[in-house]
Amino acid sequence: MSKGKDTSGRQTFLAAKRRFNQSSGPADDKAGFALLKRAASAGYIRAHEWLGYVYDYGYGTRPNRRLAFKHYLIAAKAGNVNAEYHVGVFHREGIW
Repeated sequence: MSKGKDTSGRQTFLAAKRRFNQSSGPADDKAGFALLKRAASAGYIRAHEWLGYVYDYGYGTRPNRRLAFKHYLIAAKAGNVNAEYHVGVFHREGIW
């Protein structure tokens, strides 16, 4: 931790990102998914964006459009432009 700031969510997110980017198969995807959930629980917004993506496409978990939208929306409300785009796609497609 630097300067009294809690960086555990960010560090957990970065570990998840490494797992996905260097994935050698389903075991890495599942481990990355678990790390993303921890980072999101710690309040790290980018983790919500990525959780939206992995739920949307089924990396490390079964695809779940409802949960994908939920996490995209959390990130979008916090100002994440990638998540805003995905929320827009869901609306355009008439999903939510």
